[in-house]
Amino acid sequence: MTIINKMVQKDHLDGAVLGCTELLLILGQEDFKNIQVFDIAQVQIKAAVDQLLKKLK
Repeated sequence: MTIINKMVQKDHLDGAVLGCTELLLILGQEDFKNIQVFDIAQVQIKAAVDQLLKKLK
């Protein structure tokens, strides 16, 4: 949280990707009020489902 919050202030970060699935066990969107937090597992699952649905059409 400290690193991300410093980047928000210094670099005007708009969002952060929680790229390690274990991070979601201790961190979430509720921990970061000023930026959007992305769950990489959710992003990848949505992309995979979208690709599968495209192939079914």
